[in-house]
Amino acid sequence: MSYAKKATDLLVQMNDCHQNLETIFAEHPLDNNLNAQLKQVESYYDKAFHRAENKSAKIRILQDYNRLILILKQTSFGIISSDHALNLMAQRTTSYQIEIIIHNLIIVCELLFWAATSALFYFSCISVGIPLILVDPICGLMCSLCSALLLMSSMNNGLACFAKFKTFDPLNNEAEREKNLLCFFNTCKARSNGNTPAQEQTDQSASLSCTLNQE
Repeated sequence: MSYAKKATDLLVQMNDCHQNLETIFAEHPLDNNLNAQLKQVESYYDKAFHRAENKSAKIRILQDYNRLILILKQTSFGIISSDHALNLMAQRTTSYQIEIIIHNLIIVCELLFWAATSALFYFSCISVGIPLILVDPICGLMCSLCSALLLMSSMNNGLACFAKFKTFDPLNNEAEREKNLLCFFNTCKARSNGNTPAQEQTDQSASLSCTLNQE
């Protein structure tokens, strides 16, 4: 799928993704819980799209959204099995988890850098600036002041690193919602095959077991 160059056109494509996702479930009655999860999936991608800082990030979110829609559509038509669809979703989730780990490792390195820089400026102020005041008050005062300002700036940058860390929780919650949408088609197929409620419960338990094993 080709993606537009303008940001406004990308927004139109995001809205098209919302409509395509709703179309997949349009002919199926959803309970309140599943319908709420469907809306949460839409909200997840919508927020990620608007938080994206550049065009390439927005396009990647659209690609991932379209990939999810394709998996759900192929599963609903029986083109791919639920197990295969779960594997595809698990691969997507694992890929993003690896990216989060790499991102956090980079932030740790940045935090260590600012910690070392802060220590350097602190010792510079203590061992150079303050003793220099006794010899040359003006130069000593300027050196101490500059070291103190740089120390404060480094500490501020270091503290800002803590806000950059990412957790798995939003990603795992979204993956769980998407799996629930996928497992919905297992229930629909069971009903179309004339399974009893007990058999439907067994199928749902099997789907849940498959999901837990993959996690």
